[in-house]
Amino acid sequence: MITDNLKNLKNYSALNKRFEAAFNFILNTDLKNIPCARYQIDGDDIYANVEEYTTKTRSKVEYHKKYIDIQLVALGCENIGYCNIDERKNSEEFDEDKDIGFAEGNVSLIKMIQGNFMILFPQDAHQPCMAIDGPSKVKKIVVKVKVD
Repeated sequence: MITDNLKNLKNYSALNKRFEAAFNFILNTDLKNIPCARYQIDGDDIYANVEEYTTKTRSKVEYHKKYIDIQLVALGCENIGYCNIDERKNSEEFDEDKDIGFAEGNVSLIKMIQGNFMILFPQDAHQPCMAIDGPSKVKKIVVKVKVD
């Protein structure tokens, strides 16, 4: 898991051959005003989901096998819980088609403010959309990057 500010995004381009295209989408998009939808960047290899929601006080830990998440807070702030995938408990059946599994876990909460991003690899179980001091509105871009 990597967390940083948008101004440093390009520093991580060398980590994956698909990151450059993903980062170009992020850096060349009006993130605050882009409508909520799914955006194809490179077919099913790279795409972005733009979401608006109210943060939650409880949720399960999720994890993926086929995709890396780049989660960027465009408006608002939230906590994202993190734990290593080996630390999850009571896993439900993994949905191969949707590339998502849910579990419980003892997470460390990381405060994500506007302009911050988090890169979550398949070993990174995470609990997104968590409220900080109470439910609040968030706009987030989640770029999904296929694992080689």
